[in-house]
Amino acid sequence: MNRFTKAEAKFTPSPKNSLLLVYPLMTAADGSSKVRIDVFVRNDNKDKEPEPLGNKKVRLSSTLGSLDKTEFISDKNGQATFYLSSDTPGVAEVSAIVDDTIVLNQKVTVEFK
Repeated sequence: MNRFTKAEAKFTPSPKNSLLLVYPLMTAADGSSKVRIDVFVRNDNKDKEPEPLGNKKVRLSSTLGSLDKTEFISDKNGQATFYLSSDTPGVAEVSAIVDDTIVLNQKVTVEFK
């Protein structure tokens, strides 16, 4: 039974170890300036460093602005890349869900001026 648990954990995305990165943190609210948002899906490998998980569905949401896409499948490095723009000034909070059920702990904010 223990071998099955370890195998399952190896392929299960971790809400804690997965990363959500954005650059730049601030941009113009002109509808064309974009920020890049990278999601890195990683497992919960308790015995060693977290490993990237490819072929996972990543869904992004934002409280402000428009995303170039709302869903993307992570590549072999566990990475899924999105772009966000807004023509409305304010702060956007961005969050991610993996495989429709795993909400990442980390959220990021972007300021549009």
